Amino acid sequence: QPSKAVHPKPTQSPPSKVDFKKPGTSSSVGEADDFLDWLHEGIETQNISINNSKARLHVVKDGALLMTPGIFQAYAKDKKTDWLLIQKNVLKKNWHQQTEKGLNIVKYQVSGQQKSSVVNGILIPDLALIFGAGRIPKPNPHLSEKPL
Repeated sequence: QPSKAVHPKPTQSPPSKVDFKKPGTSSSVGEADDFLDWLHEGIETQNISINNSKARLHVVKDGALLMTPGIFQAYAKDKKTDWLLIQKNVLKKNWHQQTEKGLNIVKYQVSGQQKSSVVNGILIPDLALIFGAGRIPKPNPHLSEKPL
């Protein structure tokens, strides 16, 4: 019976996760948390509108819908940073709900009096994460999830 080869165990364990951030950028955790702070402040001061035709934040029956790329572009403009990097960092926090197909971006149908269209967003099921202990608006009746 041939003997099995014994492979020595590595002396150093591999990193638990790979960090893809660009040099010179702050940590993804910090940027995502900064985005959330900015969102809370915008909601409190009413600088971020909710549930209207120009809103970048909507309440739907399954949670809060962050309109992408608009909400991240607004943050990036305000903070002089890259919107795509912020969106990626927010997604890394796993606050969002993916589609059944594993996609991060969900599509919603907007039905108005004159027309209907499809919008993209990131769905955050935890309304308290977005609105804190404050009053949570009612779901926008003009938005419904669009099956893929």
